[in-house]
Amino acid sequence: MSWFDLGALVIIFWGAVLGYLNGVKYIILVFFSLLASVFAACYCYQPFVTFAQAEWQVETRFVSWYIKKTYHAALNARGVEQFLPNLTKPVLQLLRPAEIAVPVSGGSEQLFTFWAVVTEHFLALLLFSFIFLLGAHLLLPYGRKSVNLSNNARRCGLLFGMLFGLVLSFFACQLIDLLSPVFLPLDLQADFRYSYLARLTFFFLS
Repeated sequence: MSWFDLGALVIIFWGAVLGYLNGVKYIILVFFSLLASVFAACYCYQPFVTFAQAEWQVETRFVSWYIKKTYHAALNARGVEQFLPNLTKPVLQLLRPAEIAVPVSGGSEQLFTFWAVVTEHFLALLLFSFIFLLGAHLLLPYGRKSVNLSNNARRCGLLFGMLFGLVLSFFACQLIDLLSPVFLPLDLQADFRYSYLARLTFFFLS
């Protein structure tokens, strides 16, 4: 078990405590808010990417910065496919199956093309995070009203809270996977790739 697995357990424990303290009704609302954020991000991410690129050239700037940070690491890796994020491809196969069919065998042009597609995954995660945090903020008053709960409501809230924490850890795993080539040394990247969290997330995405 790696440090990333322990981090996932902390998120699951936090979700369980949140469900226990606020009851099953509140945690179900938060969980459905999470799922609604996923569908909203999938539906709106393409217009958001187009707008961000037209207004701020986000894709061009992000890819240029990312290439500068990761190109030498990619050349020193045993294989480019080992270096590239594992979780980005199955996500974009669900969102844009035609555009993800790009070669990733090596070379600066191919890396630039792939990272341009990776940028869309990153922006989709940002959009999802914004929508979810907004929904969670709107639900805060319901949690504060959760007093005098029955033991059954607290136990069910604990179980749903664990499920909520598990799903949330999957999204955290995707964000770590995207940013690991820049911010993590090679040994921690390997630790992350072989963690139970990354394997389980890849299994569900595939």
